[in-house]
Amino acid sequence: MNDDKTAELTPFVEPPKSVVLSEPNRDVTQLSLIEQEKIKRNFVTGEEWARQDIEWLSNSSINMPNFLWFMKYIILREHKRKMERSSRMEWGKYLGEWGGLVATGYCNIDQAWAFIMDSYKRYVPSTVNETDGEMNEHYATFGKKMLAEIVYQLLYEKQDGETIQLERPIHYIIDGINVMWTGFIDIAYVDASGVLQHWTELKTSYPSAGGFYKKDYKDKNSGEIKPEGSRIWKYPSTPNEPKSFHLSQMSIYAHAENVLGDMLYVTPKDSRFFRHEDNKELQWDRLKQEMESIKDKAMVRQTLLQMSDDPLKIIKLVPPEYDHLFFKNIEPEYKQMIYDIYNNNKKAN
Repeated sequence: MNDDKTAELTPFVEPPKSVVLSEPNRDVTQLSLIEQEKIKRNFVTGEEWARQDIEWLSNSSINMPNFLWFMKYIILREHKRKMERSSRMEWGKYLGEWGGLVATGYCNIDQAWAFIMDSYKRYVPSTVNETDGEMNEHYATFGKKMLAEIVYQLLYEKQDGETIQLERPIHYIIDGINVMWTGFIDIAYVDASGVLQHWTELKTSYPSAGGFYKKDYKDKNSGEIKPEGSRIWKYPSTPNEPKSFHLSQMSIYAHAENVLGDMLYVTPKDSRFFRHEDNKELQWDRLKQEMESIKDKAMVRQTLLQMSDDPLKIIKLVPPEYDHLFFKNIEPEYKQMIYDIYNNNKKAN
């Protein structure tokens, strides 16, 4: 790792305006940006979306099963941000946001790590996964190493004369879909005029909790002794190519900016950078195919919304998929809400 990249950084100050940290009012930020963009483009949200207070779509929801999308974004929208949580998601936010801030020179790694340490202690573990709290604690044992790797990789990609812009907002309109798409590019590299030159999406992965060692075990690589009764941790590896479920995001962002993007995957043990020039999955032919799939999924929702202004009538046509992984990650109290809504709706027939 190149220490020269991170050692002499300026003291911490307020993040630049280009930075959008995770916060509960992010929807307000997005709505403000969307309203400005609609005026600029003379775009009017379709009635079917507007009457349900849907003013934008994002890549994070497009692969969600339709029944869960209606629940999270329309019927139970006030609970949307509380429906699921995990230590993995939280650490992804910590390392992504603070890695970007270190790379832009607004703090150094030690300062960023101090803030992360304060934040992670406040995390309330998920009740879906009984080991979530233990995982949160375990991630703190290697998080600083991941943070340093992220900073190194982001600075390595920065060219002379470029500035790193964090959370660059994007907007896109798909022909035939009557609502705008929006999102935020993790790391954008812009020239002196603010023109985007290239961009990178960061993805982090973390170990899951396994069983326990039945006897003392010596790690073949590190030589470390794992004592009997200690937790077995199953570490992820970096992928051999960009993961397919990340391509909807890459497609929307590339089409919005008309600039292809790169991907950086970081795990506790390694990292892998995928440049679009070298990977067919990140090139236009593949991303245009992905855009067709995105449009098809959005059109299904648009058609359903056109059928009625009452979402409870619409979901009678959308069977629940309780075995879907996305639903399994929902906190129990909100699962029960969804069960009750479907059951009561069924009785109303």
